[in-house]
Amino acid sequence: MPKRRSRLKIYVDVLRTIRGGEKVHTRIMFRTNVSWVPLMKMLESLISQDLIMREEESKRRRCVITEK
Repeated sequence: MPKRRSRLKIYVDVLRTIRGGEKVHTRIMFRTNVSWVPLMKMLESLISQDLIMREEESKRRRCVITEK
């Protein structure tokens, strides 16, 4: 029976995916194997902690890692 990932591991996977070049929300969702609603909550949490920032580019939202 496979183990479940901890919340911290999922956050780290999301940050690594963004750092690896994926910026579009749906691609981050598929790469990290997290459903849409939890991913949006995670991204909002990371934005509020200034770990990532959201860029609006031609009606597409993209995420970028900050210096912090």
